[in-house]
Amino acid sequence: MKKYTALDLLFETGLRHMYQAEKAIFKNLYTMADAASVSALKNLFVKHQLETERQIKRLESIFRLLEIDPSASKLQGLPGIGAKTKELLKTLADLNFSDRSKGIDGILSEGDELLRHFAKTDANEFALVSAGQKVEHFEIACYSSLSLLAEKYETQEIVDLLEESLGEEIDMEERISEFAETQLDALLPT
Repeated sequence: MKKYTALDLLFETGLRHMYQAEKAIFKNLYTMADAASVSALKNLFVKHQLETERQIKRLESIFRLLEIDPSASKLQGLPGIGAKTKELLKTLADLNFSDRSKGIDGILSEGDELLRHFAKTDANEFALVSAGQKVEHFEIACYSSLSLLAEKYETQEIVDLLEESLGEEIDMEERISEFAETQLDALLPT
């Protein structure tokens, strides 16, 4: 596997952010499925939860391949990192650099807020679709970036795992959008 410097840490950071994001999304999907009053939307969220569970396992496989402990609270760096990378790693640790994704934290928080405000109203399903699409777009962006970075390491197994998750996210976003286009109009008051 090729070695870079700061790019290694960026890749590890992206993987850690995605790992934490997927775990948070997994928990959040229970709430979303429970809040959906239309069975087709509820089923989409349940399906996404099953996919998310598989995506978490794929990320854990990637961590094993890279010899990184995903439960460690700090960036570790890929095996064999150079002196400059070790220096950057120390700087990031000194800055209290987080392995949590602030992006998904904000998206999920905003989704929770929408659900609180619009639960049991005629806008409930619209709020759920909006929250779901935001999550999907975030995941698509993250997996796209990680796949691109993984290609630099010339480790096809890692690329394949990331691209499998990316494909699932693209498919789920399309399903949510299709639901919005075909079924939400029927929910509008006449």
